[in-house]
Amino acid sequence: MVSLLMNSLRARLLLSVSAVLIISLTLMGYGFDKIYQYSSKIAEEARLQGYIHDILRITDPSALTSVDILSSQTNRRLLSADSGLYATVLSNETGSSIWLSPSMRDQEFSSIEPLSMYAPKEFNLMVGDAGDSYWLLRESVAMLDAFGTERGYTFIVLESRSDYLERLSDFRANLMLWLALSYFVVLILLAFVLHWGFYPLRQVAKDLQLMEHGEKENLDDEYPNELQGLTGNINALVKHERDMLLRSRNAMADLAHSFKTPLAVLGSTADGLNSYEHLEKKQLTVIRENVTEQIQRLDSIVRYQLQRAGTMGRSQFSKPIEVKPILNKLLNALNKAFLDKQMSVNLVIDSDCLFYGDEGDLTELCGNLFENAYKYGESYVDVNVVANGRELTIIVKNDGEVIKKSDFERLLKRGERADTQQPGQGIGLSVIDDICQAYDGDISLLTSLEHNQVVEIKVVLSA
Repeated sequence: MVSLLMNSLRARLLLSVSAVLIISLTLMGYGFDKIYQYSSKIAEEARLQGYIHDILRITDPSALTSVDILSSQTNRRLLSADSGLYATVLSNETGSSIWLSPSMRDQEFSSIEPLSMYAPKEFNLMVGDAGDSYWLLRESVAMLDAFGTERGYTFIVLESRSDYLERLSDFRANLMLWLALSYFVVLILLAFVLHWGFYPLRQVAKDLQLMEHGEKENLDDEYPNELQGLTGNINALVKHERDMLLRSRNAMADLAHSFKTPLAVLGSTADGLNSYEHLEKKQLTVIRENVTEQIQRLDSIVRYQLQRAGTMGRSQFSKPIEVKPILNKLLNALNKAFLDKQMSVNLVIDSDCLFYGDEGDLTELCGNLFENAYKYGESYVDVNVVANGRELTIIVKNDGEVIKKSDFERLLKRGERADTQQPGQGIGLSVIDDICQAYDGDISLLTSLEHNQVVEIKVVLSA
């Protein structure tokens, strides 16, 4: 069950937000409860202070020890027994009670003590002798008696907290009810919001299913910006796979087509061998050379088509490859292969130059490019490599015979050669062109007009 929930983004978000909501609402409830208690305490203190002021307003200092000083102008609860509101006046000098409200005459509060003269008033919580809790406000007042002597009295008002605790309990119950209701309302709204917010992802999944069934070729571009990178990479991956399949099919078709002529030649040669006993040695040598040539041609065709079909092409997910070690390895091998030409080689490349593609493609492209430069150059080969983000530019220059730009397009076709005296099958530039197309790149001829013996070929790969 847990694993199923964890495999659902919606369930994960709902669980996460539910936890956040519970914590947030709990903290909110705690805060509201504290605010209610604080405001109730302030209001209680103000109310008790008002009772003391009412008593002071009608108090005659000379009559504190006589009959009741209360009248109808004071709170009626002070006149009723067990009303929960009590008042008394204590002498600051003796601590004895010199007056009690009628409501307090049957009550015992042994823990009540007077304040000292001019002491600030005090408001706090008190527990009575019976275990009940009360709000207690004490205020010290200096008054002149009948003889003009200043004496200190502590006016005390107490109120039972039973009503307050009942109100607090009702407040907490209502608060819990509304917070729980808010939690479920927000959770329901969140479920609708997630359903609406995940619509583009559901649409992507639906479109992918349509692509699997062949009803769509690629993902549309009408997705939110946050999904454009994902859908773009998926489209690039699908295009890459389709291009690979198309190249494989084309390579097989070309392979079959290219085999026709060599096989026909071999067939006719085989027919001529039926009367080999009448052939001279020179004629047998010609036949042997013809068969060898056709076998080499078949081998070249197979290698070319395998290279062409195996071209990986650009991919958004390719791991970057360091270019410089690959080029150094190729140039070192060619220096040994063309040792007799004593070519001067100059490689200009940054050490951190990277290629975002298949290493085999880069090796195949540069191998054919450099081999042609060595083969047709006279004394030097210059290689300049520049990387700009995911784009790689390779410029190869040598001092070979200048190629006309009108002939260059022709040489990119398979089997076309500029110099038939040199060994080869004329497939090198064709392979380079195929790899460039697989990477949305380009191959072009940069022939210098100032020097007739300078040939520059520029290759751009956009990985």
